[in-house]
Amino acid sequence: MAARSRAGGTLQVSYRDPGRAQRAVQRNEISEKAENEQPPREPPAPGTIKRGKLQKDDDPSLYELQSFRSKPPPPSALWDIDDVQYLDKVRCHAWIRMTHVDPKNGRYEGRIKCHWAIRTLNSKEHTEPRTRVPGIRLPRIVSKVEESRIWRHFDGDSERTLMWRGATVLSFYGFEMFEVNDFPFDRQVINLDLVEFVWRSEKGSDDYFEAMKVVSFTTETISMLPEWDTFPAIIEARNVKKPGTGPSFGTRFIVKLRLQRKEKYYITQIFMVTFLILSASLLPLALEPGDTFIGDRLSLHASGLLTLVAFKYGVSHELPSVPYETFVSTFLTAQIVTLVFVSSESVLAYKFVGRIIDVHTLNIVEDILLYILLLLWLVYFLHVAFVKGRVPWQEVLQDQGENKELKDEGPLFLDGSDVVAVPEGTNKDCGYNNETWGKNDSRFQLPVDGRRPTADSGLTNDASRMESSPCESGSTQSPDRPRRDRVTPPRSQPQQMPSFSHEASIAISKRGPFQL
Repeated sequence: MAARSRAGGTLQVSYRDPGRAQRAVQRNEISEKAENEQPPREPPAPGTIKRGKLQKDDDPSLYELQSFRSKPPPPSALWDIDDVQYLDKVRCHAWIRMTHVDPKNGRYEGRIKCHWAIRTLNSKEHTEPRTRVPGIRLPRIVSKVEESRIWRHFDGDSERTLMWRGATVLSFYGFEMFEVNDFPFDRQVINLDLVEFVWRSEKGSDDYFEAMKVVSFTTETISMLPEWDTFPAIIEARNVKKPGTGPSFGTRFIVKLRLQRKEKYYITQIFMVTFLILSASLLPLALEPGDTFIGDRLSLHASGLLTLVAFKYGVSHELPSVPYETFVSTFLTAQIVTLVFVSSESVLAYKFVGRIIDVHTLNIVEDILLYILLLLWLVYFLHVAFVKGRVPWQEVLQDQGENKELKDEGPLFLDGSDVVAVPEGTNKDCGYNNETWGKNDSRFQLPVDGRRPTADSGLTNDASRMESSPCESGSTQSPDRPRRDRVTPPRSQPQQMPSFSHEASIAISKRGPFQL
């Protein structure tokens, strides 16, 4: 035993058994010796990244799309070097929590918390650092920033660089088209679309003065709803750049969240209950056919049918309201059809027994029919409960509707560098193709002073030639276009500039402005 006492503010332990104290000291010496003999743990090599495990039921081909890292990949604390090509790079890890998903109304809500890490050059100057606030632009959804800031992380500073940490918290909501054909075994993709990382001057400002150079972007999706399970989000970099000898980085990304509905509740509360109701309603087939039990058989079949219909409409608030058939609605409808079939069989048996077929043979046929129906529905229920798979994620992503108006794949406005194709079948003699229209043509050359032609300026000849095309004069008349006679307005009315067709405007914008 050991006696404990306090003397002079220190804890003293005295052992009544000297052998026990000696053994304790020996154990301490052995443990310290083992720790000293253990080789020191080598630090991880720069650029090494800990790869996570593939989630169950996930597609291995999508593993590389679950994160973005530069080439070369950044270390966990970023690059601690004085090369400016490797500084001012950002590492972001986003926690996405889904707080509401409503497939009926196509609405979803959630919260995003981003953790930032950035290294800057330690210039050792006695100046005020530039104020920068991290920001996220989400054009497709409605977002509200609650907090966004960065601060010095002194534990990560060195003689060459300064370490900064930060956090951004925002809430968002948006709308999506949810496909529930396979309900309750459906998988959903919530397309947040464009996510752009920027530096702002203030937290709630809509303007930004610089784009972030993100070298590592990872996410983790969490569902706060008991009905939904989450999978790692899909991240697609939109503009990866690699200037000079530094690492590659991106500023804009496409983020797609993946959700999967948990089916256990629906299996136990809908599929199993309706299977038991159907099984109990099929048992009257074991009764002997004829006029003795026909009333009881029809009443039991009808009771089961009404119970299934009432149950289906009773749980309708838990089922999606869509104009197409879902898996659960098909399952319930098939059970109703089965009961209608056995009720019709009972009526036919009552009519034909003793006339076309004897009672004993018909009774055996009905018993076999009962065993077959029960076995089929039992196997089908077990398949739904334990074996049924889900649609692969690749197909879900392909079927997901894309909003092309937010894509930056093509120009929204035409400039001199854009190449626009003129529809096929255009007569080149009409001057509408993009090779001859407006090129070395006097019809598109305005006077040197740049004045617009008016009725009193004496410059109406060139403008009138612009209004007519080669197809409208002489032998170059196009057979696909009727001839038009140009009507000159009276001298009292001001003559307006001619209006061009849509193809002519596109071709002119391709070649640039008028030649002055």
